[in-house]
Amino acid sequence: MLLSYTAARQKVIEVAESQPQRPSREVVDLPRACGRVLSDPIFADRDYPPFDRSTRDGFAVRAADLLVPGVTLTRVGEVKAGDNFERGVAAGECVQIMTCTTVPPGADALTMMEFT
Repeated sequence: MLLSYTAARQKVIEVAESQPQRPSREVVDLPRACGRVLSDPIFADRDYPPFDRSTRDGFAVRAADLLVPGVTLTRVGEVKAGDNFERGVAAGECVQIMTCTTVPPGADALTMMEFT
């Protein structure tokens, strides 16, 4: 039997209202917290890391430049550990980047070295 929208909506409301309103709270040590749900949101006082960071060696690129398979981009620089590349990444360009380094301005994607 297929329910109408109104009947299905009413059934969802009935089931939701029959559930306990709020699960009980308890304080547990961090090692026992795995698989549990926080009862209150947690907010960080700062972003970590405080910058967009590469998680792999590869190239910082603009995703729009990679829409065509086999595209060739011009390498305009390199970011090594501790360096910044201030110039930015423009259309048709890429910057070689190492793990944990700052992603240059203009780049919105990374491609792994192994995939290039």
